[in-house]
Amino acid sequence: MILVYKIILTFMLLCMGVIASYIINFYVVYHILIPNPENVAVNGNAQDKLFELFFEISSGTGYHPEPSWFYIKVVYALGLIPGGIAAYKLIWKRKAA
Repeated sequence: MILVYKIILTFMLLCMGVIASYIINFYVVYHILIPNPENVAVNGNAQDKLFELFFEISSGTGYHPEPSWFYIKVVYALGLIPGGIAAYKLIWKRKAA
């Protein structure tokens, strides 16, 4: 029964890490990388390869940059890392009483 609780807590910590990484990403990092989406859309600036790797510009969004699937997966993975470390240190590394 304790193993089930450990697995549930591990899953919760992993989810919290992913949610925290998305919050940090979309409220901080996204605005640092693209301070003015209108400038990118209107001026049609030629973007570098790193920008094209992480963002897509399509007519469906009015030529505004939006995160690509690769970028979303990177953010997801970066959220799993601290969640996994926290789960290991707080739950699995503890010695049984």
